[in-house]
Amino acid sequence: MVASKRICRTSRRVPRTTVVPPVASPAQTLSADMLYRIFQFALLLVKRKLGEDQTRIDIDRIEPMNFSLVCRSWRSVVLSNPSLWSNMHIFHSTKNDLHPILPRIHSKWLQLSRNSLLTTSLDLHFYGSQSNKELKRIIDTTLAQYSRIKHADIFIRSLPKSKNYSISLPLSPTFVSLSLEVPDRHGRASLDFTSCFSSSKLRTLETFEGIRWILPSSPNQTLHFPNLSKLEFYTDVTGDIGDIYVILSACPNVENLVVQAYRCKNAFTSPNAAHLAPSSDPVLLSRLLKMKIVSHNRAVTLQVVRWVTCPSLRELRVDASENVIQVLLDSDDPDEHCMTRELLLAYKNFICRSQPPLIHLELDYSSRTVIADGHGLLLREILRPLRALKVLRLTEVVVDSELFEEMTLHDEDGSESICPSLSELKIMHYKSDCSSVSFRVNFTSMENMLKSRKISGNPQLLPLSLHFPVFFEGVPMFYTVTHSQT
Repeated sequence: MVASKRICRTSRRVPRTTVVPPVASPAQTLSADMLYRIFQFALLLVKRKLGEDQTRIDIDRIEPMNFSLVCRSWRSVVLSNPSLWSNMHIFHSTKNDLHPILPRIHSKWLQLSRNSLLTTSLDLHFYGSQSNKELKRIIDTTLAQYSRIKHADIFIRSLPKSKNYSISLPLSPTFVSLSLEVPDRHGRASLDFTSCFSSSKLRTLETFEGIRWILPSSPNQTLHFPNLSKLEFYTDVTGDIGDIYVILSACPNVENLVVQAYRCKNAFTSPNAAHLAPSSDPVLLSRLLKMKIVSHNRAVTLQVVRWVTCPSLRELRVDASENVIQVLLDSDDPDEHCMTRELLLAYKNFICRSQPPLIHLELDYSSRTVIADGHGLLLREILRPLRALKVLRLTEVVVDSELFEEMTLHDEDGSESICPSLSELKIMHYKSDCSSVSFRVNFTSMENMLKSRKISGNPQLLPLSLHFPVFFEGVPMFYTVTHSQT
């Protein structure tokens, strides 16, 4: 008899095989932005050493990775991250022809950026017919991407002489900052607001010489940029002085304003400004801290000053200096760049209306001052409310002895004096007549004011610059006091 064997099955389980994943390389475990920084750092370590008899290229290692490891992962990273291609900066300012491959690289760069928002900078100078063709391609392909531009800084010099070539950039809701300068006396460059006349994203807008603004034709399409903090523009951007009011009204929260005051050919003819009159209520710019007016035209400067109220203003500069005249004499009026009674009255009314906490006031004129009764009084009325003023700079602005008498400090807090907090003073007269200044200014009162400011406890006038034409023993000369801070 054959004994059968009993097969016993145990309940023991066969242990599973544990699969250990391969250790990821350091490059694979890093985020794309970190890898990008490492790659940038690696590029800085590529050194080209020049010797008398040889040239050697050294690549230093990055611990714990090396340059080649970064490069192996770099291609996949950059191709899968369009934002890495969103910055473009192109500069060309030589007479050498632009290489034909550059527009192709530029187009490929735009393609790799896909739909990401762009930061672009163009600084281009046209030279010669060949480079013109390539530069036009770069400009056209860049401006064609306007609907996804976030930041743009565009400076194009010496456009081709062909009047058929023009540049037009439509504003887009994606813009956060825009600086556009295309010097061209034919007005072939424009910024178009017709498709985007309102945007809450725009923070900075600077347009310079040669840029026309194309505003919406319908009065219902009102310009509105509530978050714009910095604005610089030329007043002749449309040719209508009424549009200046429209532009200022569109930016109620601007903090830094630069106005290039050029003559406007038309007055209140555009549909946007047809309802305006020179006496329109001033625009309230409640957050404006700095305002600079470069005065190429006195009438336009007057209108700008009358059209704004700025209760937070800390710095006011008006530049009608020699530098402005050298750029462009915008009038045949010989008094165009001198301080007049009308200007002083406008500044006085602006100060009274705004009651600003000014700490810096600069009125810089270049033509010989037109002397008239009341000039000195108006200047004192401008300065009297400015208790916090620290810097006062006046060039070719009429002053008199009463100003220095009222600026003299008689007590520690200077409660009865003009500008008790002043720490810098500049009053310059280069072109005024000796007899008129000597008649209006008693230099003893000036010296008494300076002495009172040197007393311990009073604000010191450093730096100090005074320059006046005077007669000394019948001979015309200049009275000059200078003292710089050391």
